[in-house]
Amino acid sequence: HSLLSITGKTTPQPLIKNNIVCLYNGEIYNYRDYGDYDSDGEAIIDAYIEHGEHFPRYLDGEFALILYDPSKCVLIMATDAFRTKPIYYSLEGNDFGCSSYMSPLEEAGHKNIKTLPANTIKVIYTSEFASPPTTSVVDFNLEQKNNSFDGWINAFEEAVRKRTKNCREKIFIGLSSGYDSGAIYNELIRQNTPFKAYSVRGDEDDETIDKRKK
Repeated sequence: HSLLSITGKTTPQPLIKNNIVCLYNGEIYNYRDYGDYDSDGEAIIDAYIEHGEHFPRYLDGEFALILYDPSKCVLIMATDAFRTKPIYYSLEGNDFGCSSYMSPLEEAGHKNIKTLPANTIKVIYTSEFASPPTTSVVDFNLEQKNNSFDGWINAFEEAVRKRTKNCREKIFIGLSSGYDSGAIYNELIRQNTPFKAYSVRGDEDDETIDKRKK
């Protein structure tokens, strides 16, 4: 496991507790709901112990994870709502493999390699390698009920806050001439969050870029 540590103390993986094993890539924003940890990933196993097989529904974050509980012969894989972190897996006979990339599985001789879709919880009972239907991490309600932007603004403010409040490293953003990075830029300033912004000058017409600024 190659670890890029951004929050908390550097915590080697796999994460192990009560003989339950977890590997994960991402960041859990609400990890303090489950305890006071040195690293956000340590909350995952406790979330499983508290909520059972569908525990990823209670995680707020960006993640691709796999958890194995040998006492219950259960293997759980999950991706966040938008699959910001990929996970590939292969189940061939009694052989199982998973990775953030396809190439390690290919090098290990796996042939039937699949990718776990976004917003998915997949449970496998390893005693018989049976798998019930997948479930979602987040249930989206797309019915329009709002008549103002207040809810969106509050959600955007919280989205920026929770991604920066526990960051151990310095923060930077890529600043383009678009609205999205500009909104993040202004929200970071409003929240008094230290950061650096970088822009890479391209070959686009200067007149077009100037029009976007207005």
